[in-house]
Formats: sequence, C-alpha cells, structure tokens
Amino acid sequence: MKILLVSLGTRGDMEPFLAVGELLKKAGHETVCLFPEQYKKLAFEGGHSFESLGPEFIEMLESDVGKAAMGGSATIWQKLRAYLKLQKDYTHINKTIMQRQYDVLHRLRPDRCVYSAKSIYPVVWGMK
Repeated sequence: MKILLVSLGTRGDMEPFLAVGELLKKAGHETVCLFPEQYKKLAFEGGHSFESLGPEFIEMLESDVGKAAMGGSATIWQKLRAYLKLQKDYTHINKTIMQRQYDVLHRLRPDRCVYSAKSIYPVVWGMK
C-alpha cells in the first residue's frame, strides 16, 4: 500500500510519523512524508519519499514574533501582541498549507493517510 504521512509542526511533531513510517516500510509499504520543507532530509534519511508543505510555517515559528509568542522571556503584553500578529500571518500560511495538502492527496491518491491533528485537509479527504 502507498501510505501518506502528514505532519505539521516542529521536529518533535515529525519524529512519531518517522517512527510509524519505519514500521510501515518494514512491513513492505511505500511511504511518503508530507512535512514542512525543513524536514526533507529527515524523510530521505528514513528512506521515505517526500512532498513539501513549504517552509513558511517553521519560518513563522522561528521569526522574532514567533519566538516572542512561544518564548518564556516575553512579558504578557509582548506575548499578546505576538499572538495577534501570528494569528494574522497564519491565516494566509494556513490556506497555503491546506492547498498543498489537497494537491498532494489528489495527485498521489494514497491508499491510506496518517495525519496529525494540525493537518486539516486529510480529515476531509478521509471522509470521502
């Protein structure tokens, strides 16, 4: 079977999918990782095919605003301003990521899709 592994987030979000992918490969399945661009090397190192969700999500988290929102050294007001800015920026990024999920799922037509809660489109695809 062709199985698509979809995850969005930091490296800690990718690791469980890579572990599942390793088990699936050992069982003889074809695995494709649909992750942020920054994790392409991890997918290839695990022997998986790779499709990109793009670099924007991780770039957003690693930006000054992302660090202010997620970091521990910012004041509550700095965090609040950062959260509001991230929300505004994330709307566009989320639409782009959703479109990429749609495109890959419809192009590859996997037999199964294993996805994280942060990956929205596979829920809709699975219902079909």
